[in-house]
Amino acid sequence: MSEQPYLTVKQVAERLSVSQKHIRRAIASGALTAHRYGRAIRISNDDLMAFERLRRGKELLSR
Repeated sequence: MSEQPYLTVKQVAERLSVSQKHIRRAIASGALTAHRYGRAIRISNDDLMAFERLRRGKELLSR
């Protein structure tokens, strides 16, 4: 089974074990790139992987 090219806010939140509000804040701040299709918000797998790398980097720096 291949991965979906675009994920919903809910799918990303579940994948990262955070709230949907956290994902929406990351999008609003520019930390996570999202694409709007009408009222729908979608996040590409590539953008999600970049966000995860950024997040991991910040966690390592804070130790």
